[in-house]
Amino acid sequence: MSLEELGAPGREEVRRILAEQRAAKQCTSERLLGRSGIPARYRDKTFANYQAVTAEQRRVLGLCRAYAGHV
Repeated sequence: MSLEELGAPGREEVRRILAEQRAAKQCTSERLLGRSGIPARYRDKTFANYQAVTAEQRRVLGLCRAYAGHV
């Protein structure tokens, strides 16, 4: 049965359940990130916003990206 085939009460129940699941996943993600030991000031950092200046930094950045792509 599709969401459209449910009556209004059924759709609201599905929406409520999905919202609860999203909130639980968010809570789990935040808890794991908090226990990761990564300081808050680094949590928004990505490979995309890292500025590799030297050839060695570019080389290591490539290695890190490759590693992260296989994990």
